[in-house]
Amino acid sequence: MKKLILKNLFVFALILASSACAKIEDATKEDALINVVKSALFEANRTAAADENGAVGANAMMSMAVTIDSSVRSLAACSHTGFTCVGTLRDVLWNGCTTATAALTGGWKEEYNTNACCTSFGNSCFVKRVSATSGSTTTFAGGNYLITSSENHTTYSPSNVTITGSNGVTTVKGAIGDRSVTINGLHRIAKTKEGEVIFDHSLRSTVALTLAGSRASGTRVVTSGAIEVFHNTAAYTALSTFSNLDPVKWETPSCCYPTNGTISTIYTGTQSGATTIKFSPVTVATPCGSAVFTDLDNRSSPISLTQCE
Repeated sequence: MKKLILKNLFVFALILASSACAKIEDATKEDALINVVKSALFEANRTAAADENGAVGANAMMSMAVTIDSSVRSLAACSHTGFTCVGTLRDVLWNGCTTATAALTGGWKEEYNTNACCTSFGNSCFVKRVSATSGSTTTFAGGNYLITSSENHTTYSPSNVTITGSNGVTTVKGAIGDRSVTINGLHRIAKTKEGEVIFDHSLRSTVALTLAGSRASGTRVVTSGAIEVFHNTAAYTALSTFSNLDPVKWETPSCCYPTNGTISTIYTGTQSGATTIKFSPVTVATPCGSAVFTDLDNRSSPISLTQCE
């Protein structure tokens, strides 16, 4: 079981890509519809993991795990520098960390409400995380690359929504350890080595996520919240909702995906209608990452999740 610990080594959970330039996300309409929900799920996953194991968990916030090419999926470990707090502030930089299949540059900034919270993210702490000026860039062995940033930007036309990512991703930890997370804005652009856009997603929460428990104890749960994903190349918006009627739970500590609960999504723009993803408990028949997707035509089929924290 992967654990985030207060060391100078951060285990960066990254779905890696090979040199192929296929547009995996938009291979079919259904793939694209599923992937925007996966993007919302991944953000909830990272957000939950960020504060469960001390301050270093925050380092997951501006890392990235999106399928650019599905032929290679593995984990990469990278060291970071700039971990020391200076008062309430901390910079985390990749400094060109290179693995066998990817190189990471850039980083992010963290601002805490007190010096003590920067050192140890305990109850009643608050943190705002924003990307460094250039964001975080992951360059894969074949030349494809992914940029993640919290820059201010505008979504696709005609939606033209202003995403105020400069306000960061904020987490407030309650007196009993529950968390409220607001994603003010993130921007993810994946491109081929020639500069062709593979996908362009903007994300924000329209309702703050309410989190409790931890994956390590099998008690992590998202009981409410909504994440909006703008598919800027396909010109539609997906609003994914977490509900306490069927909360999303991580009940198997060794599995980094949810094992219970439902995410309901409403699409507007060039795609319209509603879908759901229902997560499956880990069994021999349904291994870690199994779920059932119900599409716009109310047809259900099993899927395997491909994004994790």
